[in-house]
Amino acid sequence: IWDCIELEDGSHVLEVAPDIVCFDGGSWAGFAFLSLVLILCSSLFPLVILRELHVYAQNTWDSIDDEDTKTILGFLYLKYKDDYYWWEPCVEMPKKWLIVFWATFMPTGETQAAMEIVTLCLFWGLHARYAPFKDDWCDSEGHLIASSQMQNLENKLQHWMYAAEILMILDMLIFFELADDVGDVG
Repeated sequence: IWDCIELEDGSHVLEVAPDIVCFDGGSWAGFAFLSLVLILCSSLFPLVILRELHVYAQNTWDSIDDEDTKTILGFLYLKYKDDYYWWEPCVEMPKKWLIVFWATFMPTGETQAAMEIVTLCLFWGLHARYAPFKDDWCDSEGHLIASSQMQNLENKLQHWMYAAEILMILDMLIFFELADDVGDVG
């Protein structure tokens, strides 16, 4: 978003506003603060949510798999297998925070794209390992759909979504690199 360019003297300035110096002593304090926010939002906050889920299960007569619990915490059970109620707060939320962080605070477009791709590949691997989406879909009469391809459709489609996200990032990177070469993009 905000690319820094290197000057002849080795310093870095913001490309769109050359009077703003990148990576000076004051920016490191801001970077440290933003890193702390990233750690809290991508690691600590999901762990607190997971801990609260377990405390909730222990302090009630119900278990995490109980129907009352599923009604109260329904959003955690809607699209994921019952064993993966933790997927949304512990995996999806940190992925979103990391993507926003890399897209906003990396110094160049290339590093932004590289870190976003690394993050997406990491979470793609987690998805491939766990396949968290439900695979016990029923027809309108309550019978389990027999087709294994239909049962795993959502997990398989997610692979295409990860691939599409990575291809879009690469396309944007290539487009802006080619546009810079011909001088069309400031």
